[in-house]
Amino acid sequence: MGQKLVIAGVVAIVVLGIGYYAKPDLLAAGNSQSRYVMKDTKGGYLRMDTQTGNVSICRPKANSWVCEAVADDRKALEKEIARLDDRIGVLKRHIKKTESTYFNLPSDKEVDQVLSYFEGLVKRFRGFADFLNDDEQKPDDSI
Repeated sequence: MGQKLVIAGVVAIVVLGIGYYAKPDLLAAGNSQSRYVMKDTKGGYLRMDTQTGNVSICRPKANSWVCEAVADDRKALEKEIARLDDRIGVLKRHIKKTESTYFNLPSDKEVDQVLSYFEGLVKRFRGFADFLNDDEQKPDDSI
């Protein structure tokens, strides 16, 4: 029983210690009521909108505070993703239109016609080979 109390005491101390040393700005990010998370930076504050993800730098200028949007590749990436989604849509429509012309298998009648043609070629080739073989087998009477 005493050992369980010691373990419970250690766990309680760890939990309380984590709560004591947690940063206030990290706790604010988890708060569903706060829309903005502020982080102190050199010469101002970094402000992130938790609903949109936009980041601004806020600094004192001319006796007031001014917040300017931070250069973000996110908008460029979203634009590129939208362009690629459009391109995928175009390609899918193109494939759907041309799919029937590229992947049609021949009918049984067409397969039979091709096989009949090759059968005729093989018979003619075999006849020619037999002709040459017979010609070699005959003794030459001219000698």
